[in-house]
Amino acid sequence: MKDQRIARSLVIMVFGTFFGLLCSTLMNTGLPQLMRVFSVSEGTVQWIINAYMLTNAMMIPLSAYLIRRWSFRTLFIIATVVFLVGTVGGAVAPTFWTVVIARVVQAAGAGIMMPLVNVLAIRYAEPKKKGTIMGIIGLAFNFSPIIGPTVSGLILDDLSWRWLFLVIVPFSVLTLVAAVIQLPRIPHNENPHFDTRGMAIISIGLWALLMGLSNVSTSPFWTWQVLGLLVVGAVALVIFYFSQRGVKAPLINFSVMAYDQFVVATLINMLIVATMFGNTILLPLLVQNVQQKSALVSGLVILPGALVTGFLSRLSGRLYDRLSVRRLVLFGLVVDGAGTLFQATIGAASGPVVLA
Repeated sequence: MKDQRIARSLVIMVFGTFFGLLCSTLMNTGLPQLMRVFSVSEGTVQWIINAYMLTNAMMIPLSAYLIRRWSFRTLFIIATVVFLVGTVGGAVAPTFWTVVIARVVQAAGAGIMMPLVNVLAIRYAEPKKKGTIMGIIGLAFNFSPIIGPTVSGLILDDLSWRWLFLVIVPFSVLTLVAAVIQLPRIPHNENPHFDTRGMAIISIGLWALLMGLSNVSTSPFWTWQVLGLLVVGAVALVIFYFSQRGVKAPLINFSVMAYDQFVVATLINMLIVATMFGNTILLPLLVQNVQQKSALVSGLVILPGALVTGFLSRLSGRLYDRLSVRRLVLFGLVVDGAGTLFQATIGAASGPVVLA
């Protein structure tokens, strides 16, 4: 970064986003404990995760409007305050569903932070350094969600689930103070139109899809609770796509889909992220509920993969500035595919080392 103010701002925003993304999986290891404390089923307790992910997904298209409407400073401070309110609310929540509501508030703040970091980096980074900078950002985007179950495993071995919220509070306060003091006041003159209809349609579509997928474990596939909601979600997203094409100020600019490389990269990223988040939910449930081992063991099972991801995020950013993207992606997919095939062999009797 040529401008040191922007460089310092990026450090603060990456720091805050790290903990926002950490919370996306921090509760995963705590799901068995929450099931016992609130006497809820596996299908119900997953709303602790699902609500966070759904709100994140809804905030990302909304953030496209917010970034054009507000300055980086104002928007990041608002997002940090919202995230902090949700974190404190989760720590004192008296019932299961108030925990879910607190998670929704948390996710609303985190969902604004993530696009802000990307936009700031892409807009102000020197062309030859973009790969390196995105590699550093990858530490927050890739490492923190994977390390979440390990951190929560260490906490839950001695403390209650409330500490999964309490431990984040001081870091959120530190982020807020640093943002107020350090983030520059860059003038912002845009006043874009907000596509209310588009936001309503995509919200319905994402909610229906997530509900349908969540119900797979509790209802037959051919029922309204699964297939019906999946169809509603798919139809709503198709309607959203065509509605955006006729809007002067669309919520999401689908013209980028005309570039084949962008489409392929997006699909690959979807599959990899789905695999990553799926592992952080399923493995803790397998280790604690099926194998009857401690939260610490389930966290340690996730740890090696998290450490490798953190190391490679920085390395891959540097390699991006030197090697072809095609070679990097193909090599990464081969390794990922081999690991996924290996995972297909694990079962209830698999030891922690094999799972790791």
